[in-house]
Amino acid sequence: AAAQAVQAAAGDAGQSQARERPQVSLQGSLAGLSVRSADTTTSGAIWSLGPLTVSFPLFDGGSRAAATTAARAAYDEAVALYRAQMRRAVREVEQSLVSLQATSLRQADAQSAAVDFESALRATQARQQGGLASLLDLEAARRNAVAAQSALIELQRERATAWIGLVRALGGGWTD
Repeated sequence: AAAQAVQAAAGDAGQSQARERPQVSLQGSLAGLSVRSADTTTSGAIWSLGPLTVSFPLFDGGSRAAATTAARAAYDEAVALYRAQMRRAVREVEQSLVSLQATSLRQADAQSAAVDFESALRATQARQQGGLASLLDLEAARRNAVAAQSALIELQRERATAWIGLVRALGGGWTD
């Protein structure tokens, strides 16, 4: 959309500059003619290539020059907005890629921690059944295992959010 706004502003600036220059126009017409008089009928075509008009924008009080300056300013504004949107889009893509890389690097550690805390929970359950661990130890091990699973799920959510952000930043989308 921003690129189209730049193209439209460039077209407007070009039109405004063209209005400052002399203009030449040629007018003409084509017509069919049929004349009937008594027993005689004459038909034919009439060609008319009419006056050549040349206009010189001399005395307009500077309104055309002001319109050209305004059109150039609108073009410069459209270009600045386009550049800002491009920088924002690149920044969003970079942020999404960095987030994807960071979650990818943390994925193995989170998975390993979840597996290790689950093993520790099973070991604590076995020790508690054998009378070597208290109920508080068992609950602490269970809490640690649940926290590790929650951290793994949160990391997966971050990764999915980063993928969605990357697709959106690259111009992808979906409709309802």
